[in-house]
Amino acid sequence: MYGARKVGRQMLREKVHVARCTVDPLMRQMGLQGVVRLKRVKTTLPADHVNVSKLPCNLVERDFKADAPNRLWVAD
Repeated sequence: MYGARKVGRQMLREKVHVARCTVDPLMRQMGLQGVVRLKRVKTTLPADHVNVSKLPCNLVERDFKADAPNRLWVAD
């Protein structure tokens, strides 16, 4: 569904000159409503926002060599 801006732009492309302040009430009268996009979820945070005490311990310490088979398991 388009919002008033896109509807107004499309009408201009079709050579119908109408202001956006006119498109808004017309859409409301017709029961049309634009869809609001959801905000994106932040999956990472800057280093200064991370609480270090809540992070899991780094048991591997970037040394991915196991002493024997089945001794070190890592996942991504």
